[in-house]
Amino acid sequence: MKTAFITLIVIFLSATVYSQRTQDDSLKLWASKFSDLNWMINSEDGKYAALTLIYPESNDTVFVFSHQRKVPSDTVIGMSDKKSFLGKQHFFAVGAGNAQLLNLQTHQKITFKKVRTAEVMKDVRQFCILDKNKTLSIYNLSGKRILKLLQVEKMTSGKSKVFITTTVESTGSKRKNELLEWNGKKIFRHYSTENTIEKTELLSSQNFLAIREQIIGETAKRMVLLDIKKGKIYVPELIQPIKTDAIKIAEAGNDGTFLVSAEYRTEVSDSQMVEVWYGSDKNLRSARTGKRNYRFWYWKPEKKIISELPSEKSQVYVPLNNSRYLWMFSSKEVYNYIHATPMYDIYLYDIEKNTGLLAFNESSEVIGSMNGNFAVSHSRKTDKWIIFDLENQGITEIDGSQFSNPVFSSDSKILLFSGKSDLFAYDLKTKELSAMKISDAHEVTIMNKKINVAFGHLKTRFRTFTADLSRPLQLQIYDENSKKTSVLRWERGKTSVLIPLTSHKIKEVSETHNHNSALIYSVEENHNIPPGIYRRNTTNGKTELLYRTNRQDKRASDLKTEVLSYKNSSGRPLKAILSYPENFDVSKKYPVIVRIYQKQSDAASAYIRGEIKPDGFNKRLMLERGYFIYQPDVVFDERGTGISALDCVHAALDALRDLTYIDQEKIGLSGHSMGGYEVNFIATHSTRFAAYLSGASVANIMQSYFSYNRLFEIPDYGRFEGGQFEINRPYVGNEELYFRNNPVNYVQQVSAPILLWSGRKDGNILPEQTEAFYIGLLRNRKKVIALFYRDQEHTLGYNTPEAFDLNRRTVDWWDYFLKDKKNVDWIEKEINTNNDNVKLP
Repeated sequence: MKTAFITLIVIFLSATVYSQRTQDDSLKLWASKFSDLNWMINSEDGKYAALTLIYPESNDTVFVFSHQRKVPSDTVIGMSDKKSFLGKQHFFAVGAGNAQLLNLQTHQKITFKKVRTAEVMKDVRQFCILDKNKTLSIYNLSGKRILKLLQVEKMTSGKSKVFITTTVESTGSKRKNELLEWNGKKIFRHYSTENTIEKTELLSSQNFLAIREQIIGETAKRMVLLDIKKGKIYVPELIQPIKTDAIKIAEAGNDGTFLVSAEYRTEVSDSQMVEVWYGSDKNLRSARTGKRNYRFWYWKPEKKIISELPSEKSQVYVPLNNSRYLWMFSSKEVYNYIHATPMYDIYLYDIEKNTGLLAFNESSEVIGSMNGNFAVSHSRKTDKWIIFDLENQGITEIDGSQFSNPVFSSDSKILLFSGKSDLFAYDLKTKELSAMKISDAHEVTIMNKKINVAFGHLKTRFRTFTADLSRPLQLQIYDENSKKTSVLRWERGKTSVLIPLTSHKIKEVSETHNHNSALIYSVEENHNIPPGIYRRNTTNGKTELLYRTNRQDKRASDLKTEVLSYKNSSGRPLKAILSYPENFDVSKKYPVIVRIYQKQSDAASAYIRGEIKPDGFNKRLMLERGYFIYQPDVVFDERGTGISALDCVHAALDALRDLTYIDQEKIGLSGHSMGGYEVNFIATHSTRFAAYLSGASVANIMQSYFSYNRLFEIPDYGRFEGGQFEINRPYVGNEELYFRNNPVNYVQQVSAPILLWSGRKDGNILPEQTEAFYIGLLRNRKKVIALFYRDQEHTLGYNTPEAFDLNRRTVDWWDYFLKDKKNVDWIEKEINTNNDNVKLP
């Protein structure tokens, strides 16, 4: 009898596991059929465009489109790592150890095997292939090999040349490395060394090549510079060798001056008995991972001058395209970690005088002009844009609440801003700000700005954003009210329409380098229209769809989404996306899943694809199963994060009351991360939901406030005082505000079942937060199930077993509570347990 009983259990468990695997396999098969289009490029004359087709587990297919055909003229399989047009009629692609040259007119393909890496030299119409046998071959567009080199270790290519590192025999048994240059016609030998050449890098001007060597038999490195035009080699011998983890050369100005930087990290021992944390620590972010240390030198190779810059205060230096001045800041933070990103006082450092002038207070991002004479940074403290004039060493302030997206003109005379309506031009000489009269009601952003990165370590961003006003600008116009977008071309004060106002989401737009061409390509989608590539003739307005993904998705066109408007109790206008279930029948009533985070309405035109989301929210699947999906905007105000969210969500629910086809008794609330916190708080204050689902969420904001975030290596109070929670006030002195917005303080008021989940390795929101909410619900005899995924983090990863498990359980959860589909064992184990007769002390 006992044996038979055990056998029944084994059979039951086996059937359960088999059923789960079958469901997971079905989900995987369903999601695997959905694809996307991305990473568009076009030929220089605009006659061809190429895109990568992306599936959930692969992105190895490239489509090439012709201006003469409506279907892909060619398909390249398995080679999407790199792709490039060469000349007017050739296409080159690399990937998975192969490369292919495609003649776009004859459709002839030449395939190369055993490829380690490959590059193109566009200006000379050649390409290079370094194979796995260390043989470098350079070919012309007919596929003819014009150069072959053996024992090649690496290569670095530019538009018209390639630099090659080879190994050759030396005296005795020794070998040496040589640096060669191929300019499209002949080979040059620039340099040889017995050291290992670790890396070669073209500097931003393309006039210099930096060479980093590993010294044989030592841990130190050596830096060498090649002046490409002069063919001269420079070695800063006074600072060689350098014991460092990384060394880099950057151009300081445009006159042959350089900034040399060496970086090394102070290691933290895993075996130390005790960690010591100090209350005055300005390097707390590196307490667990080790501190980054820097040394900097200013170098004039032509004059054989090199000098080390001061470092006694942990200074960090950044070039700003000026031979006399650098940006300087201390790697020690200014304030007490009240922002998610570190704040530094940024100085203008005068190399000649060895002095610093404070330019930006409490900043981590600086955007510079091309000539280095101007820079702009946003002040969080005053919400103003601070414009620094290097020549006059003065500042000007512009209201930060009204303007965004600063871009300098390439001649450094104008600073452009996106406004809440129109594009604005600030004259850097006269200091006059004027509207460009492109749009009087909608935000305008520049799509084809040029970005150069000068420095990006220590969570800072020093960059140049430029736009050439002597050439056409590509501008995006966004109507916040209708959620529609258009694209214009602006040229010398005149605008023309590239893409008329559309409800489509415009993912990419590609114009030819020859702006006189009438052809443009775009990738667009909508909630019920899969991504497609469009070709437009801007002269006659003719638009053609060349290709659309997901042709198997026959039901997409039947999907319906609308954007509802509502106001919170403070009168602030908000919007919400309401997506209708498949096969909607106005005479029936449907359940609703409310999905919350913060502002979501801008995603109304995103294609609703099938996918296994790492947070368990599978919108398309739930629409197919007969649910409404409701995504309201949530904004925060002085009442606090939780109370504000509750107000917004209740106001959004009020906007549904007159819809007779919505079952007001079958509404569930779901969220992840910040959305999960909102769910937790709303669950403790609302009686309008039949069930809740909260993932990787904060439940006790006081505990979180006084915790250390192991993902971002920062005290978590910055999340509240200067981060996503937007409380913008410290706990001390505002205890009541924090108390009122803390979900766990009201856990006894939860009135509907709740499903919680967390990754045990989540360093962003610790699983102890989920445990705390669970314990509170447990103590108060509330219906709760908590899922803890042992090997996962803040999300469960793409297409992992855990993601499939959560997606499956999410379907079970909503079907059980919103559709009354019972007999779900893992849910009924909790729901059918009677806690009502347990008397609380």
